[in-house]
Amino acid sequence: MIPLDRATTPFSTITGGGKTSAKARGSRPMPQYFFMVRGRAGEIESDANGTELPNVAEALFHAERKIRELRNRNEYRRPGPMMIVKDRNQQTVLSVPFYPGF
Repeated sequence: MIPLDRATTPFSTITGGGKTSAKARGSRPMPQYFFMVRGRAGEIESDANGTELPNVAEALFHAERKIRELRNRNEYRRPGPMMIVKDRNQQTVLSVPFYPGF
């Protein structure tokens, strides 16, 4: 399997942005989300680096895109896996199933 943090194009590349420090933005730090895949047998493929995104809605969009990319690479083609999204405090904020045709 491809490690999850290397399986997709970095979000900053897609959006044309990069990581900007909170001090440079003059605001609070941007939330960081960690995207993990729990397989059918319960194994976890984790994202050690995380991704900075402005809110949970963007984290959902990012998770859906990662699922599509993994499916397009013929990984996780069967129903059952779940994308688990955790925040910086390791609290689960989203659980997104890998539905067929997603």
